[in-house]
Amino acid sequence: MQNKHMILKLIVIGLCSLGFSQVALASPAKPASVDELIQLSNAEKLVKESVNSYTPYFQKHSEQVIKNYTGHQVLTEQDQIAAHKLTNIFLSTVEIFLQQAKPVEIVKNIYTKQLSEEEVQAYIHFLKSPEGQSINQKMPIILQQTAQQINQVTENLTQDKKFQQQMTQQIADVLKPLPKQSIQNK
Repeated sequence: MQNKHMILKLIVIGLCSLGFSQVALASPAKPASVDELIQLSNAEKLVKESVNSYTPYFQKHSEQVIKNYTGHQVLTEQDQIAAHKLTNIFLSTVEIFLQQAKPVEIVKNIYTKQLSEEEVQAYIHFLKSPEGQSINQKMPIILQQTAQQINQVTENLTQDKKFQQQMTQQIADVLKPLPKQSIQNK
């Protein structure tokens, strides 16, 4: 019986030391490795292409703004030019936000904090493989189609009368117990 306890203790100690040694072997990601990973993953290109993937959404939104403003059901040539200008304004605004946010730097910092050097090297190895290169080349298309489908579902949902009624009711329920500002206080 004592031998079984001793063997069990040795197994537990061995497993614990294996776990600790794996943690100890994981070294922090090196900045140069993270830079290589960022370069191989085409992070900057992905960011730019993801912004461009919103062009159809911004175009549609711009056209709706023009329709609401002018009352036109069908856009005139002048309306279409204005909608195109609005789309460009929306896109450039997003680009300005992204320049200030520096998403590549954010990703770099997250990789550095979350991944070990061994994980970074494994990811680099994958990205250098034919499969990794193929997946990486397809990633902008995957992101674009994802964004388009999410936008479509969101747009369909917000156009749904039942959804609009539910949202209106939920908002009214939240606001109902609050004191209403009187006209004099405005």
